[in-house]
Amino acid sequence: MPDISAYADAFREWDKLIGALNANGSLVPGHEGLKGELVATLEQAKQLKIEQESLTGNRLAATDRFLNKVDEGRLKFSQLRSFVVSALGPRSPLLSLFGVPAKPEKIVNPRLRKAKAKTPSQPTGTKPAPAGPPTAAPPASEGQPAKAAEPDKVKE
Repeated sequence: MPDISAYADAFREWDKLIGALNANGSLVPGHEGLKGELVATLEQAKQLKIEQESLTGNRLAATDRFLNKVDEGRLKFSQLRSFVVSALGPRSPLLSLFGVPAKPEKIVNPRLRKAKAKTPSQPTGTKPAPAGPPTAAPPASEGQPAKAAEPDKVKE
């Protein structure tokens, strides 16, 4: 059976996020409800872990309740982190205050961008289209009727 040290990393992450929100909560308006739920879940999980370790007869039931509370805490932790990212933006440098890695900026090579703009993309294995319209009749000069385009003669 896993002991409290197996869940210590999760509890530490939760405590760290709660502390960061206590210190920098003004950066993430509207987080209070989710933070309150996570704090309550953390306290309940800690109490259930202590109860689980002290009980001998009802250990399985206490373990089941404890594991359910840990799952609930992980879900609320994930929701709260997602809320912080949505409030600050995925590339915000402030995300590191809450233990969330910022998404890196896209690095685009300017030479590649220019090369793509100069050469139009064509599917491989096809011939380029002709520059002018196919079999177009020359424009008629003034006073002369326009000639219809002659269809290509097929040799039989």
